Amino acid sequence: MTYQLAAAFLWSWLILSIMLTPEGFDRRSWKLLWLAGLLSFAFSLPAALSIGPVVWLLTAVQVAGAVAFRWRLSWSGWANLMLLGILIWLVVVPANLLLFHWPPLVFLVPLAMVAAAVATLRGPSEDRATER
Repeated sequence: MTYQLAAAFLWSWLILSIMLTPEGFDRRSWKLLWLAGLLSFAFSLPAALSIGPVVWLLTAVQVAGAVAFRWRLSWSGWANLMLLGILIWLVVVPANLLLFHWPPLVFLVPLAMVAAAVATLRGPSEDRATER
């Protein structure tokens, strides 16, 4: 596969991700936002030393929206999740670019934190069980 073809695939994933984001928020669809997050994440990995850290902010917004819609959080819970994603981005990206110079840090630390947050959240079925 040539470089131009690989670049065309990657940029098309980013464009599709950007197009899916407003649609996902409009429909309140966690599946669309999750797909958009995966596409933008797939773009940001090979571009880690150029535009990747900026695209990771888009990924954080998409994943925060997907988690919020999946777990049916209130708008205050969604806002807290969004602020947490932005805060993680504001800490990890400059630390990586200025101190560590290890591109996977930009992606692995936030993913681990999001995975831990999702693991501790209660799902909709658990909420219904506690109401009875």
